[in-house]
Amino acid sequence: MAGNNYFKVGGSLRYGHPTYIIRKADRDIYEALRQQEFCYVLNSRQMGKSSLRVRTMKTLVKEGFKCVAIDLGILGRFATSEQWYGGLAAELWRKLRLTPGIDDDLAWWRSHSELSPVQKFSRFIEDILLVNCTKNIVIFLDEVDNIINLSFRDELLSLIRNCYE
Repeated sequence: MAGNNYFKVGGSLRYGHPTYIIRKADRDIYEALRQQEFCYVLNSRQMGKSSLRVRTMKTLVKEGFKCVAIDLGILGRFATSEQWYGGLAAELWRKLRLTPGIDDDLAWWRSHSELSPVQKFSRFIEDILLVNCTKNIVIFLDEVDNIINLSFRDELLSLIRNCYE
């Protein structure tokens, strides 16, 4: 089976691709996420992180989890914290299909203008995301290196830690 679909250069392998090699990391991350543990995968580029995510997401979805992957690169490296957190909330809103209206996410975000961006995003998680999703949610953040130059990266990491706790 050495056709056009057998070899893949760059990007993630689709679920069930014949060249995917199951590693210990596959079992470890799957079991940890099932137990609601905080997980992270750090490695160099082109080492299979995205393929691991694709496979893990598919397996978790089969078990009733709601999974979403967000590429942090699309939120912008030079965005304001308001734009960045608002973009993250909008991506989650859209990918989790929280409401049928496309402008509902913007209306909710704007209606909380008295809060700081990180506080607003925290409320979004508590009041919108957790209320509207009845399944266990797993959020995969990809391209995390995009937060290195954000002036608010420490508060973002604190928020992630608070979500886990």
